[in-house]
Amino acid sequence: MITVAPGRQYATLEQVCGKVGRSVSDKCTRLLVGGGNMARLAKLLCVSVLAAALVACTAVPQAEFKAYTDAFNDTKSASEQWLTEYAQARQIQADKKAAEERSRSGVGQPVAATEPYPTPAAIAALVTGEPADPVVAQRRRALEVIARYDDLMLTLAAGKSAAEVRSSADSLIDAVNSIGTLLSLAIPAVPVPVLNLATTLIGELQAADNRAQFVKALQTGEPVIQAIFGLFKQDAADLYKIRFAQTTELVDEHVVDIRIMEQQLVDVAGGFKAPAGAFQKSFGDLEEQLESTLAPMGMAGPQAWKSNQTGPDFSALALSQLQQTGTQIASEVQKIVALQTAQKAYAAFTVSYIIMLNQTAASLSKVRLALDNPAEIKAQALSLIAVAFDVKKNIEALRASRKGGG
Repeated sequence: MITVAPGRQYATLEQVCGKVGRSVSDKCTRLLVGGGNMARLAKLLCVSVLAAALVACTAVPQAEFKAYTDAFNDTKSASEQWLTEYAQARQIQADKKAAEERSRSGVGQPVAATEPYPTPAAIAALVTGEPADPVVAQRRRALEVIARYDDLMLTLAAGKSAAEVRSSADSLIDAVNSIGTLLSLAIPAVPVPVLNLATTLIGELQAADNRAQFVKALQTGEPVIQAIFGLFKQDAADLYKIRFAQTTELVDEHVVDIRIMEQQLVDVAGGFKAPAGAFQKSFGDLEEQLESTLAPMGMAGPQAWKSNQTGPDFSALALSQLQQTGTQIASEVQKIVALQTAQKAYAAFTVSYIIMLNQTAASLSKVRLALDNPAEIKAQALSLIAVAFDVKKNIEALRASRKGGG
């Protein structure tokens, strides 16, 4: 039986290992009593076994814990990047809605969606350190709950002191308390209502005074953590839908502009007689250019070129006007390509982010079940590193695509 020191509620790694060492030593002593060759052989064997046991016990697997912590921090960083995307998309929606409402109400003329200067809510957010959008603020606090839960698991796995475990548990309690509204309204249902589970988790953490009770509290709280992951995955799908609609709307606006410019081409060309001589070749080159520019968009060039037999002769000025309009059409097409490229990059980012959420959720569950198994913790670290790298790579691709689009 391990005797727990006064002021400590559960045995430390050193106490457990001390018992292991004494057990091996006692057995070796019994083998050595007989003397002779067998005793000498037993002595060598026992020294090796005892040394191996003590090395295994005294070497806390810091490398495994650090690898897992670093990997988890990478996934947290990727989630924070996603929340930035979420906040931007919601702000675009809110600004557009506000502009439409002002226009419908007849208060002044329609204005640009973006406010000309920061709102009071934006300044207040600088004071509180939270996003002005309460929905985004709730998600950030929910992400912190996952981080605090993970921290308590690793604190227990590393065999840290009672004071450190209590501090980690208190941080988790504070984090869970901060998302009461989110738990009661936004998270999909789980076998037991999440709010009730969260209350039970807080109660168990507050009452826990030994390792087993803290481990039991983690088990109670896991459905809450998994429900938060479920919410984040649903949010990711919802955000992609928002971004898809916003991109489609912008592309449609550029297509309308192209159609207007095509009509301008037809109108200008129709004011002159058919081009002849050198003008005929230049006009033909312009037609080919328009076809090759619009073909990747699935669009055909102007189909109603008509000359005016009674109009003036085709001139250099007419050709210049047509060429300028052709250049403007090419510019609009480039904007469409940039939007489509960015949307494809955003799709890749979203897919990798959802995969990362699934892996992180699975890893937290496996680590909770393997708090005394550093090898499993290391395996989960390697899994998280791989998916987090994928997300970071796709974030960089997304940023590059937006830069390329101007």
